[in-house]
Amino acid sequence: MSKKTLSHSLRVTVRFTTGIRGAEAIDVDVALPAGARLADALPEVCRIAGVSPPVSPWEARTAAGTIVDPALPLAWSVLRHGDILTIQDVSGDTEPLLCGDTEALTQVHRVDTRSGFTTWAIVAGHVMMMVLIARSWVALSVGALVSLAIGAGMRLVWKDDLNPHAAAAMSVCGSLTAAVAGISVTSSFVPVEGFPTISAVSVATAAVAALVATAAARISTAPPLGVTVCQVTAWAVVGIWSLIALVLRAAGIAPPAGRNVVEPVLVSGAALTAMVSLIVLIYGPLLAIRVAGIKIPPVPSAGANLASTDFSAADYAGARGRAREATTLFDGIVTGTSISGAVATLVAMAGAGAPAFRVLCASVIAAVCVIHSVRHASAVCAWAVWVWGIVAAVSTTAVAWWAGGASSMAVVGLAATVATLFLTSGLWSQAVPNLPPTTIASVEKIESACVIILLPVSLHLAGVFAAIRGIG
Repeated sequence: MSKKTLSHSLRVTVRFTTGIRGAEAIDVDVALPAGARLADALPEVCRIAGVSPPVSPWEARTAAGTIVDPALPLAWSVLRHGDILTIQDVSGDTEPLLCGDTEALTQVHRVDTRSGFTTWAIVAGHVMMMVLIARSWVALSVGALVSLAIGAGMRLVWKDDLNPHAAAAMSVCGSLTAAVAGISVTSSFVPVEGFPTISAVSVATAAVAALVATAAARISTAPPLGVTVCQVTAWAVVGIWSLIALVLRAAGIAPPAGRNVVEPVLVSGAALTAMVSLIVLIYGPLLAIRVAGIKIPPVPSAGANLASTDFSAADYAGARGRAREATTLFDGIVTGTSISGAVATLVAMAGAGAPAFRVLCASVIAAVCVIHSVRHASAVCAWAVWVWGIVAAVSTTAVAWWAGGASSMAVVGLAATVATLFLTSGLWSQAVPNLPPTTIASVEKIESACVIILLPVSLHLAGVFAAIRGIG
């Protein structure tokens, strides 16, 4: 051990050449603890020198070229007071590893998609089962119970090792089977000849049956929470849809049922259901944080004590868990709302209302969904809302085409405008992330205006205004 160990520090000049291109090296004079290792002291020295710590392979050498081991205390190294310690990049000095054809072939990364085989097998099995038993409401009811029993068996056999995608497939398919069974049961016990197969009462029964099946699957199969929330949200909106239809029928607003497969009152209430879905979508974040129990600290008023708005330490316990629960709930709410809203939009476009109002309804829904989708940080939420917007946009051209000669120039022009915006999206979409704040504020005002426009348009498609005129 040398004499410098008697000193507690070692005064050296550290010269940085790592990461510096086309510039002179940076020197910094420091006094390092003699008992410290170079690897431990280097980050602080980098901060003093104003350089970033080296991330690529590096080495430390003296002015004479002797390598300094960064793992040894400086007192045990060859450094002396006043020495120059050079930190340099050695990534370019290492020889590349040679790789033969056979080794490269084994190292090719290929995505393993076989994990979805079981999921799609479950879906196919439910489709085949429903095709075989579709003619009997008793068999459909038994099929829903069988689906729940199989899901419970999967959880019992595999416990925590159960594939979450398979559990989600069992839950979704089981609720769909229960919904079809609910429609079949209601249609079988309706005594009126020619009553539509899919009526408001049958849809309400289907929604209740699906919600019960979803709750049972949550207890027995335990699918991911987001999937359960998605199902509950979607079927709850369907239930609201049936209630809207029943109210319209009780008020005498909708046309008589006749011999249609779908009751016209459901078509009349579809636009109102789409509006309700948009409202749930807009207030989804507030609903998610309230259910998850997240507390938002209030902003103190001017001159107030800042400590008066602070939470106690107990309130912060479990914050990460609540945050994960809130994001999962929000993903489920948005996805379920988007699914039910897209279906309601399609049904509303198939109604008997004026083509101009149907195209206007689909256009404002598409505008709101497209603008709203870019705000989501979650890919699941963004894609769910985006798909709803795509469905609404395509519906505008479908209405214009289906109306044929009855379409006015305004209908064709509005549908063509929507189609042109989507067709030319490759020209302007990349500039959206860099829009100035004033433009973003204007776009948000357009979104708010579309939501306001949707209310009277949906009421008109539901026949509310026509009924009011009839009363007068």
